[in-house]
Amino acid sequence: MRNRTTIGLASLLLLLTHHLSSPRVSGADKKEVDRKAGIAAITVTGEVPDELSMFTDLMVNFVAEHDLPGASLAIAEGDKVIFSQGFGFADREARRPVFPTTRFRIASLSKPITAVAVLRLVQQGKFKLDDRLVDVLELPPVIDGRIAQVTVRHLLQHHAGWDRSVSYDPMFRSVEMAKTLGRTAPADSRGVILYMTGERLDHVPGKRYAYSNFGYNLLGRIIEQQTGVSYSEFVQREILHPLGISDMQIGATRSTAFHEAKYYSKYRGPSVFADNLGEEVPSQYGAWHLEAMDSHGAWIASAIDLVRFSAALEDAPGKLLDAVHLVEMAALNAKRPENLVDESWHYGLGWSIRPQGESYQRSHTGSLPGTSTLMARRADGIHWVALFNQRNTASNQRLSATIEPLLEAAADALLGKK
Repeated sequence: MRNRTTIGLASLLLLLTHHLSSPRVSGADKKEVDRKAGIAAITVTGEVPDELSMFTDLMVNFVAEHDLPGASLAIAEGDKVIFSQGFGFADREARRPVFPTTRFRIASLSKPITAVAVLRLVQQGKFKLDDRLVDVLELPPVIDGRIAQVTVRHLLQHHAGWDRSVSYDPMFRSVEMAKTLGRTAPADSRGVILYMTGERLDHVPGKRYAYSNFGYNLLGRIIEQQTGVSYSEFVQREILHPLGISDMQIGATRSTAFHEAKYYSKYRGPSVFADNLGEEVPSQYGAWHLEAMDSHGAWIASAIDLVRFSAALEDAPGKLLDAVHLVEMAALNAKRPENLVDESWHYGLGWSIRPQGESYQRSHTGSLPGTSTLMARRADGIHWVALFNQRNTASNQRLSATIEPLLEAAADALLGKK
């Protein structure tokens, strides 16, 4: 067992001593010394078996290379967690390390959780996937009659007709909406829905894939109407607690919870909150309304709890979804949408799906200022969750997209050794 709870200080001192005492160091040598010093300084928490140390080395190098504040990685094989470590700092200024149990904003990794909650209700016979939105959720009067064609399945697969690339993302217009509705800013999730019933769809329902945070807001409200409890209460009771997960909750825009990471972004924006409306604030702490994003982007969780959630689907059958509804979730074969963006993948019910022979790989990413996340299951039953408290690399690439091929290569190497 390899324990790297506090590595780096001795190695760092040795490298610095060498650097300062060397009379002639080329630019290339100095760069290499600096690189090794940066790697040696990364704090790592959690124990892992020696045969999985390649993932530790991968993450340490990744955090050092991109000068990230912190990260967390958890891996499961089947339904068994085999790796969980924290890297760098949950709070860089306070030198507070990331631990395997540190919680992060998970952004759109909230969508698979909402999708599984909806499928649980379908499995329980509360409603059907092809029931119409207007039959499962009481809506204010709408100006676009096409909304009557929207189904639960459309919402889950981003086919309902709202398209942020054509109009805008309603979940980030909370001040404008509150003002129009005559309410105190920011608009909450139901205020957003009230506003949007006065807007037209961008496409005919069912005809085009268009990623929609608003669609998942509606799904959260369907869960509430059909169960009589809050969205978060239902998810905790029906999805998380049966798996032994008790530390997930809806996050807060302007504060962090106990054992939650601090978020880092170079951007600022106008506050959406009435008490300092319009004042320039760090974008991750007040330039948008996290609480209104509960069912599409507001959960906070540790990587280890999220990988347990992922593993409790195909690889621990019966805990959450039965075989019929797992097939629905993957939307394979006859269930696969016709209007695909790319033949190699499609959006199932809450997941991006890549068919692979008789199986499939599923994944989802999440992104907000100060946050980048990835959750995936390979066709061979290896799951991973990677969480970061920064959004992008220095070259403005999403951290989730940058780390994914590295994790794939490490998993391939691991399987090649078995």
